[in-house]
Amino acid sequence: MPKFFFDLDGTIINSQERLYKLFCELCPENRFSYTEYWEIKRTHCTQKDLLKRYFGYNETQIVNFNIKFKEMVEEEYRLAQDVPIYGVSDVLFYLHQKYRLFIVTNRQNRHLTIQQISRLGWFSLFEKILVTEQKISKEDLILNNITTSSNDWMVSDTGEDIKTAKKLGIKSIAVTWGILNKNVLEGYSPDLLIDDVNELKNIRFNEC
Repeated sequence: MPKFFFDLDGTIINSQERLYKLFCELCPENRFSYTEYWEIKRTHCTQKDLLKRYFGYNETQIVNFNIKFKEMVEEEYRLAQDVPIYGVSDVLFYLHQKYRLFIVTNRQNRHLTIQQISRLGWFSLFEKILVTEQKISKEDLILNNITTSSNDWMVSDTGEDIKTAKKLGIKSIAVTWGILNKNVLEGYSPDLLIDDVNELKNIRFNEC
């Protein structure tokens, strides 16, 4: 039975409001709207590049910004701003009946991650919730906990996860509604590229 490794933020959870509000808080010079900010970010513009290019931050300011961002981004009240990607709950319940599901995330706080997943009613759908706590790579975290096969899939909105899937010898599905736009994701050569979460219901993964 194929296994599915789901990234969390941007893939099944929409965390863009949380990330944008924190950016505005830490960069009071910002005048980009929510839409403008994400149009820039989705072109693969890093936080460092954005701060340097548009706001003239020097290296020290960027380092200080990133330290504060990391400290604050997973505060419990901020996580409450996250919402499920539209339609994803139905898709997860559907896939749970046919496949083995896992979450693999780069979140820092395992407890708050599990708490959030439980609040959304998803905890029972996943065999394991793997949290790197930013101490280990996703690749090593998976290898240390689960035996993978070429029939398995990684579902994510990031290029790094597509590269991780290739290293693990599993297949990748890139989703275009997250942190990177379609053009950027295509450059990583995922096995599948989807624009709507409901497409996951229609793919016969056992035959891919």
